[in-house]
Amino acid sequence: VQILHALREFKNVHLTALDSFRWQQWMNNRSDSWQTQAPGRSFLSTFISNVEKVVSETCTVEPVQLSYDMSKWKETLNNVFIRHIDLIFLDISDNDDELELLWQTLQSQLVPNKTIVVVQTYGYARGVCEFVARHFLHLKPLHKPAAYAKAFLYIGASSVEKYAVPLERKVKFADGPSDWDHHRAGGFCAVMKYAREQLHNE
Repeated sequence: VQILHALREFKNVHLTALDSFRWQQWMNNRSDSWQTQAPGRSFLSTFISNVEKVVSETCTVEPVQLSYDMSKWKETLNNVFIRHIDLIFLDISDNDDELELLWQTLQSQLVPNKTIVVVQTYGYARGVCEFVARHFLHLKPLHKPAAYAKAFLYIGASSVEKYAVPLERKVKFADGPSDWDHHRAGGFCAVMKYAREQLHNE
């Protein structure tokens, strides 16, 4: 709803919302007692009711309900991303494999030097850190709006090939502290591991 309010002055806005639209226990942990619901209960009708207050002929919302079973995602998403994407807000999962599957499905509709990618739990969730690290050469950091979120500009593979400079020697890393697995929920160690792999650490 907040995104739709921010885009209300634009024309021909189409927002696709991907979610299981089912209540989970962690939601109860962050809700007041009167707001709690049974885990697994669908809230898709509530979502539709909320967005109906702000949609219009020039601003539409398409909710897409995903299964908890990731193997069924591809079949669901095959016909979802049929137009160019201007903005992605990734908050559907902290799981690296799920994010990668989603990315591979929508990547053909990303527009180099135009599409904005906002990652909600970057710097906190290990899976999100691993996902961003793997695609970091295709993403140009733009802004850190709040908390753990971070915004990137998708620059595409062609830009990477144009500006990539090969290293002429191997880089040696000092051993990190043995108790840093807790730092950013393991995200720091995940990023450092990826850096070692990419820089051919001895």
